[in-house]
Amino acid sequence: MDINLRCDESEVIFECSNSYNTNAESTIQKGGVGLENVRRRLELIYPGRHDLIISKENNIFKVALKINYSKS
Repeated sequence: MDINLRCDESEVIFECSNSYNTNAESTIQKGGVGLENVRRRLELIYPGRHDLIISKENNIFKVALKINYSKS
């Protein structure tokens, strides 16, 4: 697992990635309720000032979250 966090006076960027086994059966229920909840909360707290990118490619799961917290 790789985790990267950068911040300055106007934004914070969080990135996380890890490998996964595409052949293993998941014991976690799928449905995306948790991710949808995160998206709704981000829109309530940081409307128009955030980017959430979730991707799966070449057995790597990646999450990138950028929040602009300056009021300008």
